[in-house]
Amino acid sequence: MNHVPKAIYDMNLGHSQYALKGTIELIQKLLKKVCGFITSSLDFSKTIYFNVNTYYRQVDHQLTSILFQKFLVVLAVAVAYASADVSHVVKDEFHAPIVSSSYDIEPQGEYKYSYETGNGIYGQSAGVLKNANSEYPYLAVSGGYKYTSPEGQPIELTFTADENGYQPQGSHLPVPPEIPAAILRSLEYIAAHPPPAEVVKSAPPKLG
Repeated sequence: MNHVPKAIYDMNLGHSQYALKGTIELIQKLLKKVCGFITSSLDFSKTIYFNVNTYYRQVDHQLTSILFQKFLVVLAVAVAYASADVSHVVKDEFHAPIVSSSYDIEPQGEYKYSYETGNGIYGQSAGVLKNANSEYPYLAVSGGYKYTSPEGQPIELTFTADENGYQPQGSHLPVPPEIPAAILRSLEYIAAHPPPAEVVKSAPPKLG
């Protein structure tokens, strides 16, 4: 068996020990880096958890505040409705008594009627026959009614219905806008300058 000289043996042993020491130091450095990375990750996770938890707490607080405000609004409306005077709305209209009622009709078609109830409703109407002996007889109707609206406003309306159409009148009816002055002048001009009779009677030319 060959014997390795002691000097060579010592040299190889020294190299081995040096290499082992370097490997151990490298492993220690790697372990420090791994531990540092793990520690940083844990700190980052804690920060994320804290921020997310804080955010959700803020959102939950805001939602709770909004819901509470809505609850207060609904409660205020309910209290206002409960304390409001609804005596003019909640009435037993179905069982209102009939104070007076009359109805007359003639064979030729003329009529007249009126009625009044205990809750302030009143109505009347009359129809008079016009042009009885002509080819186109018609009824000239007039009448009116009054009552109190659910809002407590007195409503009173009168009307006529004849050859001029239906014409109601009442302070509660909407008022139409005024006719512009230019349109009025045009209507006056047309009325003052009617087209010649031959133009009115002549038929338009046939096409084709």
